[in-house]
Amino acid sequence: MDFVGSFVNLIDSNLIAPFVQQIKHFTRSSDNVNEMGLVVGDLKATKNDKEHRLNAAKNAGQVETEVASNWFKAVREIEMKADDIEKEYHQRKCAGGWCVNCWSLYRLSKRSVNLKQQADRYKLNENFDVARPASPKSVKEIPTEPIMENQPSTERMLKQMLDCICDPDPRLGIIGLYGMGGVGKSTLAGKVNNHFKDSSCFEAVIMVTVSATPNIQTIHTSIGKRLGLDLSKDSEDDAREKLFDALGKRKFLLILDDVWSKLELKVAGIPHPRNSKGSKILVISRNQDTCSVMGAKETIRVQPLSEAESWNLFVDKAGEHVASGDIKRFARKIVERCKGLPLAVVIVAQAMVNRHGVGSWEDALREMERSAAELQGMKEEVFVPLKFSFDRLENDMLRSLFLYCACFPEDYNIDIAGDDMLNYCVGEGLLDKLGSLKAARNKGEYLIESLKIGCMLEDGEYEGSVKMHDMMRELAIWITSSSSLESGSSPKFLIKTGKSFKEAPQSHEWVDATRISLIDTQIEELPELGERCPKLTTYLFRQNDILTIFPQTNFLEHMDHLSVLDLSY
Repeated sequence: MDFVGSFVNLIDSNLIAPFVQQIKHFTRSSDNVNEMGLVVGDLKATKNDKEHRLNAAKNAGQVETEVASNWFKAVREIEMKADDIEKEYHQRKCAGGWCVNCWSLYRLSKRSVNLKQQADRYKLNENFDVARPASPKSVKEIPTEPIMENQPSTERMLKQMLDCICDPDPRLGIIGLYGMGGVGKSTLAGKVNNHFKDSSCFEAVIMVTVSATPNIQTIHTSIGKRLGLDLSKDSEDDAREKLFDALGKRKFLLILDDVWSKLELKVAGIPHPRNSKGSKILVISRNQDTCSVMGAKETIRVQPLSEAESWNLFVDKAGEHVASGDIKRFARKIVERCKGLPLAVVIVAQAMVNRHGVGSWEDALREMERSAAELQGMKEEVFVPLKFSFDRLENDMLRSLFLYCACFPEDYNIDIAGDDMLNYCVGEGLLDKLGSLKAARNKGEYLIESLKIGCMLEDGEYEGSVKMHDMMRELAIWITSSSSLESGSSPKFLIKTGKSFKEAPQSHEWVDATRISLIDTQIEELPELGERCPKLTTYLFRQNDILTIFPQTNFLEHMDHLSVLDLSY
C-alpha cells in the first residue's frame, strides 16, 4: 500500500498538478491578466512616489543611488511588458469574449502570471535609499566676474601662475599672488581654479577664503565639504586630523584667498606640499610679506591693466556710446584716472552706463578730478574695501606715512633720499626719537619698503623714488577729508595740488587741518587767518612762483605747532 500511495503521489505531483496548472492558464486568462495589471499598477505607484522623492533629493544636491537606478530600470521594463500583454490580450479577443487562437490566449495568460510574480518581487524589495550625497567633484567651478576677459596682461599672469603650479620643482610647493585691493587677484584665482576643471593634474582643487580674522572651524568645514567629509560634529582636533589624513592621500591644489597674516598649515589641517604627492598651495594676499611668511618661494604681483585694456573694459561695461562723439574725450580722461584698477574701471562704468549727455560726462570728470569719492558707487565699492588695507597696516607710523604721501601731487615721484622723506622724518619726530639723521632716514626707508611690499606704494620713475597709484592717493585724500572722518579720530588734511588750483582754501578751512599741501599751484593770494591753527604740523607750499599777496598779519604765527614748513621753489 505504501508503494501504491507513493506512486499515486508521484503521478499527482509530476503529471496531474502541472497539467491542471496549464489548464488554469487557459481558463483563468482574464483573471490572470487583470491581477497582473493590479500588481503592476501598485508597483507603478510606488515607483512614482520614489521618483518624486528622488527629484526632491536632486534639487537638494544629492544624486541617485545605483540600487535605485537599477530598480527604476527594471520596473519600467515590467511596465512596458505589462502594457504589451494587456494590449495583445484585448486585440486577440473576439466580439463574444473568446479568443480565436486558444494557444495565444494560453501564452498571454502564462506571461501575465510570470510578470505578476516578478512585480511582486520588486514590490517586496522597495526598501532602499533613492539618493545619496553627491561625491565631491575634483574641481568645483567658481563663477568669476567677466572683468578680465581677453586681456593680454591677464593671460600672461595666468600663464605665469599655471607654469609655477604645474612645475614639479618641490621648492615651488607654495606660490604667492599679491597686489593692491581691486586689482583682480581673486578673479585670477578663480580662473586658476576653473582651469583644472577638465584636467586630471590634481585629484582635488579647493578654493577657500581665509579673511583678515581666520575662523579655523570655518576653514575646516569648507575644505572638508569639498572632500566629502562631514566635520560638523567633530572637535577642532578631530577635524584637523581627518583633514590632514584626507589631504595627505591626494594630490591637491589648495587656493587660500584673502590671506592677511600667517596661517599655520598644521592648525588648519593642511599637509605641507613638500610632503604630499606634488600638491600645491596658492596664497592670495595684498601683501608680499604675507605670501613669504606662508612659505612662498615664488611671488607674483598682479599689475594693473594697461591703458588700452582699461579702455576696452570700460567700453564693454558702459556701452558702445562712450566710444564715439563728444563723450569719448571725457570718457577717456575718466578711465585714465582709474589707472588700470579693474574694480574702479567697472564701478565708474556702471555709474555712467545710462549717461548719454555730454554735460553729464563733463560733470563726472570734474567730480573725479575734485574727489573720486563723489562719483556714484566709488566710496562704497572702491574706497571702503581699499581702506581695509590701510586699517590693517602694522602700526600708526605706516598709516601716517601713507597719508603723508598723498600731500604730493598726482603721479609725483617722491624722493626717498631727499627732502621729501626728510620733511616727514622731522615732522614725525623721528629725528628726536632715534637720535641721528641717518637713523631717521633708515627708519623712513624701512617704512617706505613696508608700504611697497603691502602694495600701498609703488616704484617711481627713477631709482630712489616712489609714487602712489591714483586710486590709493584718492583713498588717502578721502580718509583725511571731512566727509570720512569719524569723531575726529583721523587727521584732517587740506590738499590742493597741481596747477588747476588757482585759489587758496578759505581761512576757516585751515583751522582744523593737521597737514596742508598747496604744492605746484597757481595761487596768487593767501588768506588772512583770523584764528589759530592749533593742529597744523605740516605746511607745504612750494613750486609756486606767482604768489603776489602774502597776508600782512601774523600768518605763520597762527601755526604755533608747525613742525614742517616748506616754501621752496
